[in-house]
Amino acid sequence: QATTQPAAPTASKPADTVTSAAPNQKLKWFVSKSPTSGQKATIGSLDARTGYVFQLEVLNRNASVRTLKLSDYFTSVGDKYAFNKDPDAYMAKINQPGQSDGHYTLLNHVEYDNTQHLPLASELYIKAEGEETASKVNIKNRWRMGAAKTAKDGLSQSISFQCTVYGGVTFADAKANPVVIKLTKTYTVTKNDYTVAIRLQAENLSDKKLTVRLDQKGPTGVPMESHRSDERYAVWGQLDEENEISPEVELKTKLEKEKKGVRKVLGTTAGKKEERPIVWVGQGNKFFVSLFYLKPEVADRIQAANYNAEVYCQGENETTESLTHITGIDIPAWTLAPKATKTLEFDLFAGPKLRAMFSDADDKLYKAQYEKLNYLGAINLRSCFCTFDLLTFGMMWLLNIFASVAGGNYGIAIFILVILVRIALHPLSKKGQVSMAKSQKAMKKLQPSIAKLKEKYANDRATLQKETMLLYKTQGANPMAGMVGCLPMMLQMPILIALWTGLNAAVELRHTGLLPIWITDLAAPDALFPLGFTIPVLDVSTLNLLPLLLGAAMFMQTKLNPAMATASTPEQETQQKMMKYMMPIMMVFFFYSAPSGLSLYFLTSTAFGILEATIIRKHIAEQEAAEAAATTTVKVGGRGFRDSREKKPKSPYRKQ
Repeated sequence: QATTQPAAPTASKPADTVTSAAPNQKLKWFVSKSPTSGQKATIGSLDARTGYVFQLEVLNRNASVRTLKLSDYFTSVGDKYAFNKDPDAYMAKINQPGQSDGHYTLLNHVEYDNTQHLPLASELYIKAEGEETASKVNIKNRWRMGAAKTAKDGLSQSISFQCTVYGGVTFADAKANPVVIKLTKTYTVTKNDYTVAIRLQAENLSDKKLTVRLDQKGPTGVPMESHRSDERYAVWGQLDEENEISPEVELKTKLEKEKKGVRKVLGTTAGKKEERPIVWVGQGNKFFVSLFYLKPEVADRIQAANYNAEVYCQGENETTESLTHITGIDIPAWTLAPKATKTLEFDLFAGPKLRAMFSDADDKLYKAQYEKLNYLGAINLRSCFCTFDLLTFGMMWLLNIFASVAGGNYGIAIFILVILVRIALHPLSKKGQVSMAKSQKAMKKLQPSIAKLKEKYANDRATLQKETMLLYKTQGANPMAGMVGCLPMMLQMPILIALWTGLNAAVELRHTGLLPIWITDLAAPDALFPLGFTIPVLDVSTLNLLPLLLGAAMFMQTKLNPAMATASTPEQETQQKMMKYMMPIMMVFFFYSAPSGLSLYFLTSTAFGILEATIIRKHIAEQEAAEAAATTTVKVGGRGFRDSREKKPKSPYRKQ
């Protein structure tokens, strides 16, 4: 086939026509169909031993991605164990015809009601010199796929697509016209790198100036990961006033059916109307993320301001009841001079949300670009008001260190981390519990006096309050001491919550267990064995032992709590009894479907709290005994005071 002639139609039927972006727009461009429509190929590998971290499957339909499967992450614990046990047997099995593999698929097409959205699909619009409007070119099944190539150094693989656009509406018109524009789209993957490099080259082979618009689709089809809720989201990086990238998030659960298919423009790469520029866009779930980045033409910048491209997301049906995000970058008119060539470059990160990979230069997967673009911010920690991300990342860093010490066992790492944190916070906890115990004891001694005051001034609240405070003052009691005693324990809450948040977001826990037969996946409920029926309310059909152990431990802890040990009024006694039973029951319900890593964390912390409370109560008892022993009775010399002497009986002979 000559480079200046279109390919002949693949079937004897009327000449190909294309659909336009607007209903009444005149068709101006022709692209012959590919002889291999629906062709697909792969680059990279599913075998992690090769060094590739994923396998990319591409289609000639819109030069898009069909799937991206991670080599070292699996859909189930069983698949991971099967690979680790015998990699050769596992790879041989999944490569058999008709056999599906168990690798985690991060990019997927979204299809509903005969409408299909493919990741990284390209849509093209062209306007020739002298025309007022651009026409959409039908390149859906027009791309010709080349063979996959391996670099000479063996460190990367690539595959290219080509599409040639001719002037005219029919095959006859195109045959008589010179070639107008040739597109080449190349995907490249590299070993030990979670980035896909995409290169799109447009070459104007005509004598006319052309204006090209490219609607480049971004990541699509991130799967649901959480066991309890749908935590998928769209995320984009936006430059803030300090010229640093600040990630923004839109939860999937916020998508509205009424706005289905309507693009939500997040901003532009240049920053229109005093808005800050958008740098990248993508999708994420609890443990994984895919981020799409249009690289700038100017080397010393991070935002592609020259393109002034619109970054968008929109909601589309993935099922009858569920919407998901579709993302993309719409690059508006860019000019191609006659015989000129222009190249666009994109990077797609697709992989796990590993803190070290994004921020630790010593990590083997680290890339300076990840840190420069603040991909770390795409880890949606959802930190609460009483903690902050830096503290949470610190807890995750410690967790990884202890896991390396424990031979990669993150269950043991949780034990070590929780115990060391509780030991470090023990002085605060001890001070708080001792103060609360003393306060409870002092207040209990005053209850009879307070009861008399309430009876005496039952109808005079102002006097009752005044006399009560006077009683506290004269007896040296402080009713606020209990609250002050709680302060040291409140100070440790941010650390414990940061540890909780870190465990909830740590992809390292996924498919990592404590024991071979129990708690095999710290990111899922422990599920000891199936029950054969569904538990009402919880909607669970397995026996999860960890939450039951946690409930029992919580019950024991409430009995040792100084605030629970005594009750000053019948009302408080009733409330404390309710709390003693309600709290453990609530914890069982709350944690029954929670990841076992979180249950293990809370169980370890509660068990340590029981041991700690026992030691502190023993210390308080010893301290009270020492104080009692130090108190002595001193006898005063002499006969004593007159009033205290025993009176002698009067003599019967004494005159009255």
